[in-house]
Amino acid sequence: MNQFLITFSLLTCLMMKSSIGQNSKEVSIKWGSPVSHFIESEELKSLSFEGAFYNINESFFPLYKEKIRLPQNVSQVEVNIDVLETSPLLSFEKNLLQKNIPGTTLSWNISYERKIPYLIFTYIPIYEGYKVNRFKYTVNLTYQEFTDMPKKNSTESVLSIGDWYKIKLNNDGLYKIDADFLSDIGINISEIDPKKIQIYGNGGAMLPEHNSIFRYHDLVENPITVVGEEDGSFDQNDFIVFYGESPHRWELNSNNYFEHIQNIYDNNNYYFLHIEIHLENEFLFLKWMKWKILKLIFSQKESSMNWKIKI
Repeated sequence: MNQFLITFSLLTCLMMKSSIGQNSKEVSIKWGSPVSHFIESEELKSLSFEGAFYNINESFFPLYKEKIRLPQNVSQVEVNIDVLETSPLLSFEKNLLQKNIPGTTLSWNISYERKIPYLIFTYIPIYEGYKVNRFKYTVNLTYQEFTDMPKKNSTESVLSIGDWYKIKLNNDGLYKIDADFLSDIGINISEIDPKKIQIYGNGGAMLPEHNSIFRYHDLVENPITVVGEEDGSFDQNDFIVFYGESPHRWELNSNNYFEHIQNIYDNNNYYFLHIEIHLENEFLFLKWMKWKILKLIFSQKESSMNWKIKI
């Protein structure tokens, strides 16, 4: 066995530096028998190890792949690989290497899933006639402290002006607000400009426990569809559709398994319906808030419910 140390570093700079954190993991590679790949009618064999990935578009080198969830406030990422143990490639293994090993055997990118950043890196554990049997990767993270960002004054909240109606719901799915619902909560639909209807909310799930993790300073406007808005009035057959989220979440953990995160504080999630009405004195005021569950027309959690939407 030969043992040597080689370090690969890739660096990205997204914002200014602040504080630094580090994550390390030691990995053992269990090499196995060659595997076959079929391209059209041609069979190609390549080296393999337990859990290997292959990027067939580029090569048939076996790849070690890791996916790591990153904090929202990461400003810089550095990945290092320390090779701890190797063994020489056998003659038949060398023959399977149809191409020269690329100079950079470590590559990575940052991807986003549901606005959550993930570091995904791949590593070819082969180097100059040797197979890597054991290595350690280290991920150095530099954080941007959000405390340095200017604070929004509480008087700037979107809730400070206009008419607002608080809505609660408890499942992921599409929700419908129709004319009957609006009339039921005291809104005169003849006075509504359908192009000035807005729904605000910051999604489901609990707020992060650490202050350093990103969070919105105010309510965020959500995408909606107002069916029938083309004529400039909200009529009896018009309605609003938006996607609402449950207070509980499914998140992909570091082991690539989905984990159910239960909201321990509330079984409901809340959205805010905003109806912008300009008074004669151009003064906008906070009217009142009223609780009511919307009609569920589609639910990922309770698909057996037979709600219908009239179009």
